[in-house]
Amino acid sequence: MRAAEVRRPTHFCWGFRAALAEEDAHLANASLPVHLLDDLPHFDERELSRNRKSDLRKCEDRVEVQRLTSPALLLEQGYEPFRSAQRRLGYARELSEAQYRARVLRRTDWRRLIFAGLIGGFLGGYLDSYAIQGVLYLEELFVASEALRSGIGTGLYVAAIRAAARSGSIHTICNGIHRPERPTLTHFKEGLGFRVVALPALARIRAPLRTYLKADKHSSGCSRFARVVPR
Repeated sequence: MRAAEVRRPTHFCWGFRAALAEEDAHLANASLPVHLLDDLPHFDERELSRNRKSDLRKCEDRVEVQRLTSPALLLEQGYEPFRSAQRRLGYARELSEAQYRARVLRRTDWRRLIFAGLIGGFLGGYLDSYAIQGVLYLEELFVASEALRSGIGTGLYVAAIRAAARSGSIHTICNGIHRPERPTLTHFKEGLGFRVVALPALARIRAPLRTYLKADKHSSGCSRFARVVPR
């Protein structure tokens, strides 16, 4: 965003952090570390890490990966892998099946890029993503716990990368915010070719929370929130 476009999203918002356009990078007071893949024309599966290559081979043997063009499959079979992933990852609030179906209908406007993986004809997981101005955002991956050993996660990510590389309109893929407190996740994404890039950002945090975060930083020495506190 341009710095002039950055506004507090709601009146009761405690704070925000927005990545800045290159023209306004000099106005940054924080950073936003993200996982990026920005050399799509030269993406080569032979450069995947050994573990990701192994997972991709397993996926190609066991999983049928397909791009979804309607919400039908998710409405029919999506709730179980969604709920399984929620429980495994510790989501704070579980959705009922009715709430999940409403979520699918609300989000699948089919300008999104969604890949599903079927194992024995049943949905094992899916990757939900969308593109804006040449950037593909890999937003959410939901995989049933019993399907993890099939390599389906790697297969779905590679399918999205292949599609982006073929499109001719996507120049960068963003695979979420970097979380140093989850090194296994970082290692997984690096094995796919993503690198951590610290984007210049503009951050605003209300005074009470800013004071708390700074105190936490000094007391613990390694607060995971410290990097978002504006200078």
